[in-house]
Amino acid sequence: MQKFYKDIKKIKWCRLCGKEWRPRRYSWQDKRCICPACVYLEIKTWRKKNPEKWNDIMRRYKKKARPKRLPWVINAYEANKKWVSEHRERRREIDRDSYYRRKKKH
Repeated sequence: MQKFYKDIKKIKWCRLCGKEWRPRRYSWQDKRCICPACVYLEIKTWRKKNPEKWNDIMRRYKKKARPKRLPWVINAYEANKKWVSEHRERRREIDRDSYYRRKKKH
């Protein structure tokens, strides 16, 4: 059976703990000679030594992780959902009228 290059698994040994591990090809861990467990410990110690830098990183991450919809858009959507649940018959009429209007266009 012929193996293609992408099917071949790399095997590396961690330079800190000596454990065998298989990095995903072309990942950032493939370039380092440290297993994921040791990377976790390295990051953990760095976070303890540099809390202000870590907090700055987290602040930037949380800033980017805001919802794309603005709060008043979300509130308007919630109000619309509430109106629809309270006025089902009226909503059904609106849907039907819209359907026939669109049907006549085509």
